[in-house]
Amino acid sequence: MLPTKGTYGWQFLFADISLRRGDFHEVAGYLQGMVDVFPELFPGDYTELRDRLAERT
Repeated sequence: MLPTKGTYGWQFLFADISLRRGDFHEVAGYLQGMVDVFPELFPGDYTELRDRLAERT
């Protein structure tokens, strides 16, 4: 959880679930924002989180 900084929906990155469903559209947007913005705000390697998101969207 620490690398996600508690971003809304972070747990879906670690679940075997597709975020392509319409009811997960908002969650997918929050997670995409996280992987786009966090490297600028909190320098570090977010490759694993990006990969997890790509697998689910």
